[in-house]
Amino acid sequence: IMKDKLCLVTGAGGFIGSHMVEHLVENGYKVRATDKKISNPFVNKKFFDDLGVDFVFADLLDKRSLMKAVKGAQWVFHPAAFFNYSAPYEIMYKINVEGTRNMCEVALKAGVEKFVHWSTCEVYGRASEIPAKETSPKRPTHVYGRTKLESEKVALEFYKKRGLPVIVIRPTAVV
Repeated sequence: IMKDKLCLVTGAGGFIGSHMVEHLVENGYKVRATDKKISNPFVNKKFFDDLGVDFVFADLLDKRSLMKAVKGAQWVFHPAAFFNYSAPYEIMYKINVEGTRNMCEVALKAGVEKFVHWSTCEVYGRASEIPAKETSPKRPTHVYGRTKLESEKVALEFYKKRGLPVIVIRPTAVV
């Protein structure tokens, strides 16, 4: 029954997103992929075509394009983010925080059943305890970690105040 769900994966042109798409397809889910551009050098439009995945170009800062991407999807996996240690805070904030807000708004309007927001373990900074727990202090040490923590807060506000069924995950760094 659950595999009848249409899963939207944001940031699907990147490393994490493209692997999420592959994982869902390999496990029998229907998938739609979206990204502003395809940034993973090992992924191109043919990659999605070969998997039988509908790829839709969309921009986290353009709600109209996001509405087209989310239309008909029951589940949203949202790993899309801007990661660059040298980028100014304003740019990272706009994409990671405002982009998450836009994605949450369109997902809520579309009536999605589940919204999985990718954060990062970098929200902990230098963890005060190993392993870190959900309740461990959050002290990000750089702009990316700060904006991902702020994007978590946005997603969780949509859960608490507006009922969007949000799950936040904090995977470790990928190298």
